[in-house]
Amino acid sequence: MVITSNLKMRTAKAVSLTYSGSKVQSLYISPDSEEILRANLECTKDFLDSIESYGCKRGRSAFEDRSACLLYRSVSCEIVLQFLDRFQSSKANSRFSTGMIKDYISGLSKFGELSAWSVAVMSSKSGTLLDLGNGRSTFMVDRSFVKMAKSEVDPTAKHLKTVTAPRDEMIDLDDLLAHLNARNTDDLFEKTPGLSDVSYRLKTRPKERGLVLLYPINPNIELTEADHMALSSEPSQTVILKAVAPVIGVAFVFPETQNSKSKYKYLVNKTI
Repeated sequence: MVITSNLKMRTAKAVSLTYSGSKVQSLYISPDSEEILRANLECTKDFLDSIESYGCKRGRSAFEDRSACLLYRSVSCEIVLQFLDRFQSSKANSRFSTGMIKDYISGLSKFGELSAWSVAVMSSKSGTLLDLGNGRSTFMVDRSFVKMAKSEVDPTAKHLKTVTAPRDEMIDLDDLLAHLNARNTDDLFEKTPGLSDVSYRLKTRPKERGLVLLYPINPNIELTEADHMALSSEPSQTVILKAVAPVIGVAFVFPETQNSKSKYKYLVNKTI
């Protein structure tokens, strides 16, 4: 947010933010905007086309529980930045800001970090297929949203309970963990008790290897408004997502860095 009012500037506060060693998700989405959803789907297809046109081949993770997903390795940061230029994220996503993420990646890439990305298109083992163009397809995942979560910045946005699933970020570390002979991520954590996703993010993920996780989310178009209202009236805190078109959920996983240029400074004003 750019603050232009002199009055607001006097109450603004400078904040430092770093994505070092973190995972950020596009939790707020616009399920009722067909224009945004269709644009993000086309943006994702073009992103994958660009990756392949620059010689990155479609692959799979060696972890069997992630083998249904598409995985690209050594994707240049320029292609990732182009994706961020086009992807439309709700302004309610204060931490998942495409502008701030772009600045962070651009800044560290000058020092040889975040230069060779992994890009994964996540998939269920079965379900409803989504065509991603050029012979690519994936089974959409199901997600729910938090009924009581609202944003004053974007009142029409819905807050997903989560975009990522536990251990998804391990998908591209199979090459670095091959010595553990883990068939799947459950085996991996059984062989290394006491470690977590975050432990591997901080200790194993190379500084040049960021990870983009793309989640084609089932819009449940066949679900009637009456049925969805009935589900929404139940006492649970979440309800299955219903949207007017397939939703693309996105998460970025960043390795840890000690680079002093990794902090992004911006102004916030809690009165607006």
